Amino acid sequence: MLLESLGFDTPVIHFLDATASKVAGDATLKRTFLELADAWVAGSIPDAPPGTESEITALIAVAGYPKMLAAHRARELPDSISVATARDLQRWITRPESAGGKWEFRHLRWLGSHVHHMLLEIGRLQFIALPFGSPYRVFHAKSSIQKTMVFAEAGLECSRDGWLEKSVDGFITSYVSTPEELRGHAVDPTSGQISRETVSLSASDYDLCLSRESIALHVHIPSGQPLALSDCADSFRRAGNIYRRHFPELDWRAFGSTSWLLDRELWQCLPPNSNIQSFGNLFFPLATPGNNSDQLMERVLEGTPDWRTLTPKTSLQKAVLKHLHEGHRFRTTSGFILRTSESESALNAQLRH
Repeated sequence: MLLESLGFDTPVIHFLDATASKVAGDATLKRTFLELADAWVAGSIPDAPPGTESEITALIAVAGYPKMLAAHRARELPDSISVATARDLQRWITRPESAGGKWEFRHLRWLGSHVHHMLLEIGRLQFIALPFGSPYRVFHAKSSIQKTMVFAEAGLECSRDGWLEKSVDGFITSYVSTPEELRGHAVDPTSGQISRETVSLSASDYDLCLSRESIALHVHIPSGQPLALSDCADSFRRAGNIYRRHFPELDWRAFGSTSWLLDRELWQCLPPNSNIQSFGNLFFPLATPGNNSDQLMERVLEGTPDWRTLTPKTSLQKAVLKHLHEGHRFRTTSGFILRTSESESALNAQLRH
């Protein structure tokens, strides 16, 4: 009844019903499920014993839904948001036609964001309030043409061209903040790379508005729909209103994201003004620790161990493989949109296009 009320697809409900019957009919499996479900509802993310993942992990996720929905009701969140958030589970259940004839679910850790940390699906995008986490300090100018200035924290190892990775010819960042001066390695607002040279600014001209510890609304992009800019802008606008109204105690400072979609190198493989590029342009880019391409390899190149052996099936795969064969590399990138009147005006402007 719960899943029907949330609008789950009938085949998924049948899969979960069949799984529940299987668990109920096996004393050992039932005992394991109840122990793990209790731990899950209490706030941990348990690991299912090998060989039982698909049988019980989806049921464990659902066991946390009453807790999640009660938290939503306590915040007086709209039912439409609760339903959309709950149905995200379906995106992570692999169906028989693509899994050798079996149903599979191995993403309990991701569903912990929904059940334990109040991830919300609001329109096209998902949001979760957590510390910003990136090793930067973001300043907003009190009166200046360049409104936003970003400094890397001190002690970061960078390659010679400003990526966060070790390099024999690289450099280590420094950062100094006094009542009179801000001095450090600035971030290029077009690429996210960190400058090798330091810059000095008058501290009295800038306000600190975002740091590693600041609360940000982290943005996740669920699969299944086009990344239309108008839909995304509407999600940002609605999320701002939702968090102001239903989470008034949260002093969130920005929207943040870490994704392969924000990689400027990827954009060279896309048509001009693509949805991905238009979405990414909303964010101020930041080099990400590790700078690896794991996300892109999984999402675009099917997680193949050796991309050199992959035969492209899509135009994007063909463009990405061509780029790799030419000696280029991709990097997962972070980014932010400050919670300022200017950013809200920019998002509202997107809605009018």
